[in-house]
Amino acid sequence: TLRVWALIFCQVTKHAINICPLLPEYTYLLLHIWKYYWFVIRCTWGFTIIVYRLPWTWKCSKLLMKFIHAGLNTIAMILAIVSMVAVFEYHNARNIPNMYSLHSWIGLTAVIFYSLQLLLGFAVFLLPFAAVPLRAALMPIHIYSGLLIFATVIASALMGITEKLIFSLKNPAYSTSPPEAIFVNCLGLLIVIFGALVLWMASRPHWKRPPEELPKLTERQF
Repeated sequence: TLRVWALIFCQVTKHAINICPLLPEYTYLLLHIWKYYWFVIRCTWGFTIIVYRLPWTWKCSKLLMKFIHAGLNTIAMILAIVSMVAVFEYHNARNIPNMYSLHSWIGLTAVIFYSLQLLLGFAVFLLPFAAVPLRAALMPIHIYSGLLIFATVIASALMGITEKLIFSLKNPAYSTSPPEAIFVNCLGLLIVIFGALVLWMASRPHWKRPPEELPKLTERQF
């Protein structure tokens, strides 16, 4: 749906942002990522949350799932950094003020706490240095903060696409419900539905990954 919005409704100027000089063919994509970057990040992050709770991943080792979880979070973090650079570059090129809207405040707050969540997750849960009691004590906080930041990202995405429509749709106006407004409103509903499904799966006990069975000791091993 994001690609359809970009191709059908969004117009690209000749002065599109070119963040990576070696890859100018991605200028078009980057121009639209900065506008709707939370949509891409939210999808990636949503899958990182439920990757442990998908039944077909329960047969995989927990260590492998940890690396997949960390890898997807790293990808989402890279997308966030690239997108925020694109935002500031675009605003500065057009003399648009930075960090004046609630959308930008919540978005930057989410990125900051997301980076802290990622660093602490690497240090405590992925690297084999933290003590088991420390991991057990921090796990509920890690889960709650991850879900909280995910919900914050959803809120930021909804505010961002609404803000974009209000600023860009002049003739016809957003209040007249043109096709682009209806399309993007439906996109917003899909974002809410996706977020609700992720939060539901992350909060239901029967979606929780079963504990790994420890090898049983036989009498000969005593």
